[in-house]
Amino acid sequence: MPKLLFFDIDNTILDEKTQTIPVEVRQALKQAKQNGHFLFINTGRTKAALNQQMTGLGMDGYVCGCGGYLEFQGKILKTTPLPLVLCEKIKHLLKACQLSGVLEGTEATYFDKDNRNPIVAEYQQRLAKDQLVISDWDQDPLHFDKLTVFLNPESDFETFYQALKEDLHFIKRGPIFYELMPHHISKASGIAYFLDYFNLSIEDAYAFGDSTNDLAMLQYVKHSIGMQNSDPEVLACVEYITDTVDHDGIRKALVHYGLI
Repeated sequence: MPKLLFFDIDNTILDEKTQTIPVEVRQALKQAKQNGHFLFINTGRTKAALNQQMTGLGMDGYVCGCGGYLEFQGKILKTTPLPLVLCEKIKHLLKACQLSGVLEGTEATYFDKDNRNPIVAEYQQRLAKDQLVISDWDQDPLHFDKLTVFLNPESDFETFYQALKEDLHFIKRGPIFYELMPHHISKASGIAYFLDYFNLSIEDAYAFGDSTNDLAMLQYVKHSIGMQNSDPEVLACVEYITDTVDHDGIRKALVHYGLI
């Protein structure tokens, strides 16, 4: 019986030091697919932020935007754009509270023309280098699915949080880094959708991740795999800890579970 394998990108199949997917990872994924399993990217990135090396892996499907976008074999099964009124509210609050943000949509990634945050600037440059679609917050209408937020010394995060906590789920990714999406979606909800789609049980799902935005899916499945250099919260909850991506961690985990 085929299994469903869900892979985070950054620091899981992508080596963040080199920004490349190692050839050993590509070979291991190819072998798992040849063995009859269905492979999915399950990422916080929206589809617009996946570059060619990510979309060129031959994956069967995608869970993007932390569960807001679902695709299988080229067919879009679900999208979850934020209401336009909420998008405008978010843009206003980001500026009023002096927060830096990246507004992430299915078709494009949106950046503030007045951005001064170096982390956001570096990410914008990376997407531009990969020839991905980027635009600015002045688009009318401005339509996106989720966002990432970075705190600056002058930021009023508490006001921002109180204004949006009923609308959005906040995942703390680091001391000054949050990821926001609708409450009803997550990387776990994407897995649940595909288990129902294939009429498979939770025992048939395997999730690979490293960060706090992976916790939902890692805590949901029975077979959860954390990379050796994962966030401590990930290491504390997974069933199996594998090696790092640059030390063949994906292959080692797939072999451990008899998937290749």
